[in-house]
Amino acid sequence: MLTVECRLRAAIDSGEPRDSFRLAVRCIRSLRAPILQFGCSAANVCLDYRILLFSLSDIVRMYQVPHLKTKRLLLRPPGEQDHEAYCAFFCDGEASHFYGGPINAFAAWGKIARDCGHWHLRGYGQWTIVLQKSGAIVGSVGFSWPTGWPRPELTWWIGSSWRRQGFAKEASTAAIAFGYNELKWDMVETHMKDENTAARSLVLSLGGEQFAREEFPDGISRDVFRLPRPSKS
Repeated sequence: MLTVECRLRAAIDSGEPRDSFRLAVRCIRSLRAPILQFGCSAANVCLDYRILLFSLSDIVRMYQVPHLKTKRLLLRPPGEQDHEAYCAFFCDGEASHFYGGPINAFAAWGKIARDCGHWHLRGYGQWTIVLQKSGAIVGSVGFSWPTGWPRPELTWWIGSSWRRQGFAKEASTAAIAFGYNELKWDMVETHMKDENTAARSLVLSLGGEQFAREEFPDGISRDVFRLPRPSKS
């Protein structure tokens, strides 16, 4: 059954929920045979069912969170399988300096849980950025609106080894288009700390225009940028 779980996880990560759903249904049906023919222990069968039900919950989540594709990237829903990538980024103090790091592995898991839950609570959130060719996890991009903050904002992070390759801009462009075209927002915005020059450069390259300077609930004042709708070319 662990082999089945691995196959399901591979289907889930590939962005093909229909294939993984069909596989899971076939596996559930097949569990009846050992009970009738071989008297399989109830404990083993329950464990097999638990594995399949956890996998099915991932599949349901995939149907709820849209997948986006760009020339090089797949933007898919976040999940526990991303823990290693989250740890690599958030446990690195230099890489995650502007994102609340460094934190430990347990807190990094909490970041994943928050990103998964945001989709459920708000109906939008962050995607995990994956290279289509290799399946490697590059980072995360999407929208965040914590309770008490004024409006949703575009946010992203890119792993240290994947920077300066245009992935942040490519993924952000897809997310911005989703905000305008699917969420029907009148404006997509973002903000950053004054010392985060890399984020400011990316926003300017996306055509961002500053329209306000605000003090946020954490007591820090930031420039707020309006991001234009991406061209269709």
